[in-house]
Amino acid sequence: MKIASAPSQAISSREDPARKQKGNATGLVPLSTVLSTPGPVLDLTDDGRLIDHVVEGALMVQSAMESLEAFPQDLPNRLTHAILAHHGALERGSPVVPKTLEALAVHHADWLDGSIRDFLDAVESQPTSEGGWTGYSKMFGTQLYPGPAEAPEEPDEEEEISS
Repeated sequence: MKIASAPSQAISSREDPARKQKGNATGLVPLSTVLSTPGPVLDLTDDGRLIDHVVEGALMVQSAMESLEAFPQDLPNRLTHAILAHHGALERGSPVVPKTLEALAVHHADWLDGSIRDFLDAVESQPTSEGGWTGYSKMFGTQLYPGPAEAPEEPDEEEEISS
């Protein structure tokens, strides 16, 4: 067996763990992700500053769900949990750690989104060398490589003739 193929074989040789989870509601992942997104806007309000955007966002969703009929019994708690746990750890602002598959997926999606934004912000705020590297980034603890600097595009010959 090739080493590179070992992880994919290990994954494909097992049953899908998401299907085995009792009461799995993976449709909650996109919904939880969307509902946890407006939270940071709440940080600008008095309630958001006092209660925190994670909790305030979860309270708003719970309030909205209470007005809906025919909601599966455990769905409101699972959705609320995914929103509350999306920061992933108590020391990062989550009142609870992820305890469901959906909460774990939402946490990692949120972390990845933030990391990509941080990388792009760091690259945009620093000039790159001719080789394409930024200066040292304190946030990432290293230099970043967005790729070689692109040379300015030269006008086509037809454009030069018509000018």
